[in-house]
Amino acid sequence: MNRSSTQDILAHLQRCDAVFLFRLSQRVDLVTYATKIEGVAERFEAWYDGQLIGLVAAYFDNNETGAFITNVSVEGRFQRQGLAKKLVRTAIHTAADLGHKKIRLEVARDNVPALNMYMQMEFLATDQLGGATILLSKTLV
Repeated sequence: MNRSSTQDILAHLQRCDAVFLFRLSQRVDLVTYATKIEGVAERFEAWYDGQLIGLVAAYFDNNETGAFITNVSVEGRFQRQGLAKKLVRTAIHTAADLGHKKIRLEVARDNVPALNMYMQMEFLATDQLGGATILLSKTLV
Protein backbone atom coordinates (compact mmCIF):
# COMPACT_ATOMS: atom_id res chain seq x y z
CA MET A 1 0.00 0.00 0.00
CA ASN A 2 1.22 3.50 -0.94
CA ARG A 3 4.56 2.27 -2.20
CA SER A 4 4.30 3.72 -5.71
CA SER A 5 5.79 7.02 -6.84
CA THR A 6 4.18 9.40 -9.30
CA GLN A 7 6.45 7.92 -11.98
CA ASP A 8 5.33 4.36 -11.12
CA ILE A 9 1.67 5.39 -11.27
CA LEU A 10 2.12 7.28 -14.55
CA ALA A 11 3.91 4.36 -16.20
CA HIS A 12 1.18 1.99 -14.99
CA LEU A 13 -1.63 4.23 -16.26
CA GLN A 14 0.12 4.56 -19.61
CA ARG A 15 0.45 0.76 -19.91
CA CYS A 16 -3.23 0.34 -18.95
CA ASP A 17 -4.56 3.17 -21.11
CA ALA A 18 -5.59 0.97 -24.03
CA VAL A 19 -7.26 -1.53 -21.66
CA PHE A 20 -9.80 1.03 -20.43
CA LEU A 21 -13.11 0.82 -22.30
CA PHE A 22 -12.83 4.58 -22.89
CA ARG A 23 -9.14 5.49 -22.93
CA LEU A 24 -8.17 7.20 -19.70
CA SER A 25 -5.87 9.58 -21.58
CA GLN A 26 -8.88 10.95 -23.46
CA ARG A 27 -10.60 11.82 -20.17
CA VAL A 28 -7.76 13.12 -18.00
CA ASP A 29 -4.21 14.36 -18.30
CA LEU A 30 -2.26 11.31 -17.13
CA VAL A 31 0.63 13.28 -15.58
CA THR A 32 -1.74 15.46 -13.54
CA TYR A 33 -3.86 12.45 -12.53
CA ALA A 34 -0.84 10.36 -11.46
CA THR A 35 0.46 13.30 -9.42
CA LYS A 36 -2.92 13.73 -7.70
CA ILE A 37 -3.20 10.01 -6.94
CA GLU A 38 0.30 9.91 -5.43
CA GLY A 39 -0.31 13.04 -3.40
CA VAL A 40 -3.88 12.58 -2.14
CA ALA A 41 -5.18 9.03 -2.61
CA GLU A 42 -4.59 5.88 -0.64
CA ARG A 43 -3.15 3.35 -3.05
CA PHE A 44 -3.71 -0.39 -3.00
CA GLU A 45 -1.08 -1.92 -5.23
CA ALA A 46 -0.03 -5.14 -6.89
CA TRP A 47 3.55 -5.48 -8.08
CA TYR A 48 5.23 -8.00 -10.35
CA ASP A 49 8.93 -8.08 -11.16
CA GLY A 50 9.41 -4.56 -9.76
CA GLN A 51 6.58 -3.10 -11.81
CA LEU A 52 3.20 -1.77 -10.66
CA ILE A 53 0.63 -4.02 -12.39
CA GLY A 54 -2.54 -3.34 -10.41
CA LEU A 55 -3.77 -0.17 -8.75
CA VAL A 56 -6.85 0.87 -6.83
CA ALA A 57 -6.72 4.49 -5.69
CA ALA A 58 -9.29 5.88 -3.24
CA TYR A 59 -9.99 9.12 -1.46
CA PHE A 60 -10.81 8.75 2.24
CA ASP A 61 -11.05 12.43 3.08
CA ASN A 62 -14.77 12.81 3.86
CA ASN A 63 -16.60 10.48 6.24
CA GLU A 64 -19.88 12.33 5.54
CA THR A 65 -20.02 11.59 1.81
CA GLY A 66 -18.06 8.35 2.06
CA ALA A 67 -14.90 7.09 0.48
CA PHE A 68 -14.50 7.34 -3.29
CA ILE A 69 -12.56 4.95 -5.52
CA THR A 70 -11.06 7.04 -8.30
CA ASN A 71 -9.12 4.35 -10.15
CA VAL A 72 -9.20 0.60 -10.69
CA SER A 73 -6.65 -0.62 -13.21
CA VAL A 74 -4.88 -3.88 -13.93
CA GLU A 75 -2.49 -4.44 -16.80
CA GLY A 76 -4.01 -6.53 -19.58
CA ARG A 77 -1.90 -9.66 -19.15
CA PHE A 78 -2.84 -9.81 -15.44
CA GLN A 79 -6.58 -9.29 -15.87
CA ARG A 80 -9.21 -11.92 -15.11
CA GLN A 81 -7.16 -13.37 -12.24
CA GLY A 82 -9.09 -11.72 -9.40
CA LEU A 83 -6.51 -9.01 -8.80
CA ALA A 84 -8.89 -6.05 -9.20
CA LYS A 85 -11.43 -7.68 -6.90
CA LYS A 86 -8.77 -8.31 -4.24
CA LEU A 87 -7.54 -4.70 -4.38
CA VAL A 88 -11.08 -3.26 -4.30
CA ARG A 89 -11.94 -5.47 -1.31
CA THR A 90 -8.88 -4.17 0.52
CA ALA A 91 -10.00 -0.59 -0.21
CA ILE A 92 -13.50 -1.43 1.09
CA HIS A 93 -12.12 -2.89 4.34
CA THR A 94 -9.85 0.11 4.82
CA ALA A 95 -12.76 2.52 4.30
CA ALA A 96 -14.84 0.64 6.86
CA ASP A 97 -11.93 0.59 9.34
CA LEU A 98 -11.62 4.37 8.95
CA GLY A 99 -15.30 4.82 9.83
CA HIS A 100 -16.77 5.46 6.40
CA LYS A 101 -20.42 4.47 6.05
CA LYS A 102 -20.25 3.99 2.26
CA ILE A 103 -17.85 3.77 -0.64
CA ARG A 104 -18.58 4.98 -4.16
CA LEU A 105 -17.11 4.71 -7.64
CA GLU A 106 -17.97 5.51 -11.23
CA VAL A 107 -18.01 2.93 -14.00
CA ALA A 108 -18.77 3.00 -17.71
CA ARG A 109 -22.23 1.60 -18.40
CA ASP A 110 -20.79 -0.56 -21.20
CA ASN A 111 -18.03 -2.06 -19.03
CA VAL A 112 -19.87 -5.31 -18.37
CA PRO A 113 -16.97 -7.21 -16.73
CA ALA A 114 -16.42 -4.37 -14.23
CA LEU A 115 -20.14 -3.97 -13.58
CA ASN A 116 -20.47 -7.70 -12.93
CA MET A 117 -17.54 -7.61 -10.50
CA TYR A 118 -18.98 -4.64 -8.60
CA MET A 119 -22.44 -6.20 -8.45
CA GLN A 120 -20.91 -9.41 -7.03
CA MET A 121 -19.34 -7.19 -4.38
CA GLU A 122 -22.80 -5.75 -3.55
CA PHE A 123 -22.36 -2.31 -5.09
CA LEU A 124 -25.65 -0.76 -6.21
CA ALA A 125 -26.29 1.72 -9.01
CA THR A 126 -27.28 5.00 -7.39
CA ASP A 127 -27.14 7.54 -10.22
CA GLN A 128 -26.62 7.98 -13.95
CA LEU A 129 -23.79 10.41 -14.66
CA GLY A 130 -24.16 11.49 -18.26
CA GLY A 131 -24.91 8.96 -20.94
CA ALA A 132 -22.05 6.53 -20.41
CA THR A 133 -21.27 6.53 -16.68
CA ILE A 134 -23.00 5.04 -13.65
CA LEU A 135 -22.32 5.93 -10.02
CA LEU A 136 -22.18 2.84 -7.81
CA SER A 137 -22.32 2.82 -4.02
CA LYS A 138 -21.78 0.20 -1.35
CA THR A 139 -22.97 0.60 2.21
CA LEU A 140 -20.33 -0.36 4.76
CA VAL A 141 -21.29 -1.94 8.05
